[in-house]
Amino acid sequence: MNRRAFLSAAPALSLATLPAAAAADPILPLYERWWFLFNEWNRLCTLLEDRVEDTPEMDAIFMERWRLYGQIADTAPRSAAGVAAMAHVMWIEEGPSSIPDTPAYHTEITLERHRLLQSLRRGALEMA
Repeated sequence: MNRRAFLSAAPALSLATLPAAAAADPILPLYERWWFLFNEWNRLCTLLEDRVEDTPEMDAIFMERWRLYGQIADTAPRSAAGVAAMAHVMWIEEGPSSIPDTPAYHTEITLERHRLLQSLRRGALEMA
């Protein structure tokens, strides 16, 4: 399994089951759109894996995803669900870059920054 497939299989935050207060968090609609674009970009990468260059559609999705990433970075979460969503984005975009279940991955996940981020994700999900 490659990193792209592993990350796409990671559970997204279920927005349908959140309390009403969390639903008003400004992070959540940004996260929902970012997660959709992340998975759409990965789907296209899988379909076109033999191609050397990206398609214009892939470039547009990638640029929109990074625009949303910047918006998420500039927005303060207002609920535990918002913190969990932000931590999930951080894990996907800034977390380990090695292929899961390899020695390099197991080394990466022991780094303090990755352990800290994982603890933040777990704590926020438990509170959400």
